[in-house]
Amino acid sequence: MLARIKNLARLMVEKKKAGEKFVLMLGAGSSLSSGVKTTATLMAELVNQHGAGMEGTNEERFDELWRGASSEHRRLFLEPYLAQLPAKGYQRLTTLIEQGYIDHIVTFNFDNLLEKALQQAGFTDFKVIIRGETQDEVFGKLAMAEKPRVKIFKLHGSLYSADDFLFSKEEMLNYPPVIHSFLNQLTSRDIIICGYAFSDVCVVRAFSELREGGSIYYVNPSSPPDNLKGFLYARRSQDKAVTGPDGRFDDFFETLHAQVVQGERPCEVVAFKTNTFKFLDYYRESDKDWFLGRDALVKDILNKIEAKTVRAFHVLGPPKVGKTSLVCAGLLAHLSQEAYQSIYLRCEADLEGQLRTEIRGRLGVADPDSSWKDLMQKLVDRTDRHTVIVLDQCEKAFQTLQAESHSYGPFLDFMLTLFAASNDRVTLVFVTPNDPRYVVKLAQMRVEEAFREIIEMLPLSPAELSRIIAELAERGGHNFDPRIVSSLTEKYQSGGRNGSEPGSLFTLTHVQAVCYYLARNNISEWESYFQIISQQGIIPILDALIHESNLMNRINDLPSAEKRMVIRAIMKLICAPNTSILKVVEFFKDHFPDVLGIEQFPEPIVFKAAAKGA
Repeated sequence: MLARIKNLARLMVEKKKAGEKFVLMLGAGSSLSSGVKTTATLMAELVNQHGAGMEGTNEERFDELWRGASSEHRRLFLEPYLAQLPAKGYQRLTTLIEQGYIDHIVTFNFDNLLEKALQQAGFTDFKVIIRGETQDEVFGKLAMAEKPRVKIFKLHGSLYSADDFLFSKEEMLNYPPVIHSFLNQLTSRDIIICGYAFSDVCVVRAFSELREGGSIYYVNPSSPPDNLKGFLYARRSQDKAVTGPDGRFDDFFETLHAQVVQGERPCEVVAFKTNTFKFLDYYRESDKDWFLGRDALVKDILNKIEAKTVRAFHVLGPPKVGKTSLVCAGLLAHLSQEAYQSIYLRCEADLEGQLRTEIRGRLGVADPDSSWKDLMQKLVDRTDRHTVIVLDQCEKAFQTLQAESHSYGPFLDFMLTLFAASNDRVTLVFVTPNDPRYVVKLAQMRVEEAFREIIEMLPLSPAELSRIIAELAERGGHNFDPRIVSSLTEKYQSGGRNGSEPGSLFTLTHVQAVCYYLARNNISEWESYFQIISQQGIIPILDALIHESNLMNRINDLPSAEKRMVIRAIMKLICAPNTSILKVVEFFKDHFPDVLGIEQFPEPIVFKAAAKGA
């Protein structure tokens, strides 16, 4: 097999000199060494967790589950399986891409391991084109575009796609004509197929059988599948399969990389770090290992849920104290998926309608007239697991109702209705700020069982915050000057800043955002931090973003009318009731790719070192 890899390496080098490149096709086998489970295992586990009451084989039950799930639910199903870090094979592949041997990658994987590896290497000249987010008609044009050089085509969706994951048998039967034609043209070139079982009917039908097409190198520990053998014969590639141990993803790219770069100039050494701080964001379920400082509170809530002695909780705390992170990365992330099913909502003004839509979507029913008691009973009957419903940012709903009726009564009445409709197989968690008027009203209602369990989330102590900052920095490879940690802790403890506007707050969100910028720019010394805080105005800018009421002031402070007009025009598009926000997102993705990038946490950052090595 080594001889075949050497032949491939020589061919890649010669093709690059001639201005030609190999196409790379990736399947599930390329992700196994990074911790992503096989498709069969993933299907079986998801059916066991979410397919109670369904009949048939695992494949049939999964097909039913997948067809009935919304795009958001599909993402939630897959995220725990796909949020992994790229193994060494991806690092070697990244080097080959950087050096210009591969420009077009077709992947059927939902994970973003390749994107992570490219970003970790500091490589930005690539674009991810996701079917479901990009119009099918433009795939061919994007493939031919000069910039960016590297295109990654995700034909079956992505974990972070805004639309579909192609997974069910019905979805995998046929591509639309334009995608069929696009893939047919791309696969007519020299191609490496790595870790792909070639079992998707839509791919088999679209794959080029052109006898004058390029070579096919099939890389997999097992022999080429029957569906591919005819193509290998037609394209004179029966002797080009790399199988056995050499066909494992990591081993193959390790060997191919060594053969391709042999004799070339040494590569620049790269120092890798990660940004473990959040920028104006909260910790999600997948971030549970990075959420620090609330262990006792999380354990207390989990113990009460597991004991089933309390059916409703009210989590109260100041704005920006970390309540959303607590319930997502603390509570929901530590619930056993075998024992619990969870519903998490960031509340909207019409909370009742929002929750009805969510539950009906999970049940697959469209009856708008069902009573709450009937809906809740159907919800618990569909599974043996205990149900936890988390309603986060309830203030959006009660502020709307309070404005309409000048009373918190309607919102509290809805809480009572929901509590009365549930039973001991449901736990309700209401998350709200500690607005004094609301807290007083809630205290008056504690005679009712639905309002007895109030959990107050207090700001972190100075010692806790110092420990968290230092630990997160160290995990990311940074060593902040102790004076930086002390300064941020003091600002957080005092709640304000010298020279700040009266009543303004220095919240946990401010702390995280400042630390994010320090890590992102590799700043750990006191002098640079002090200059950013005191002279470059980062705090007022963060205030404008964190406290929305100040945003218009920031726009009005822009130096020219033209710049103010541009920002207002964008805001008009985003805020207009009939505007498709996806069109705005597409515009930014197409015109500002360097700004958007790939969202991931911890965020990989890279600093080029002067040292050289092979």
